[in-house]
Amino acid sequence: ISNLQHTTAPLTQLTSLQLSDNLINDWSQIGRLNELNVADFRMRNNPVFAALKEDVNRSTIVALVNSLTVLNGSTITENERKWAEIDYYKQFGLVYLKIKNLPENERDAAMEEFYAAHPRYKEQIERFGEPVESE
Repeated sequence: ISNLQHTTAPLTQLTSLQLSDNLINDWSQIGRLNELNVADFRMRNNPVFAALKEDVNRSTIVALVNSLTVLNGSTITENERKWAEIDYYKQFGLVYLKIKNLPENERDAAMEEFYAAHPRYKEQIERFGEPVESE
């Protein structure tokens, strides 16, 4: 599996998923799991993980998929989720601000593309407020 685009709609009752040793190479595909109610998720050995350390990969998955309670056999604590979401929010804050400062005729399409790649970012802005350049 390399793309989850056509797999989320019919799987609304799915609570546990194992996607290890597949061909997923885009974080936005993992973000699509937020459309489901997956609580227990296992995912290792996919191309998307190649560029980052294991703890950063875990943190990114936790930030992207709100319904998860267990990742790769380990419980996700409230504290882990909070800091994963803050790290993710900060990591993409400057990109968000750059888009927000684009001319109006470019902004809407760029923001739509940004939210497609980062589907929970609106929710994180509501929780943490607008990012600022110093972050």
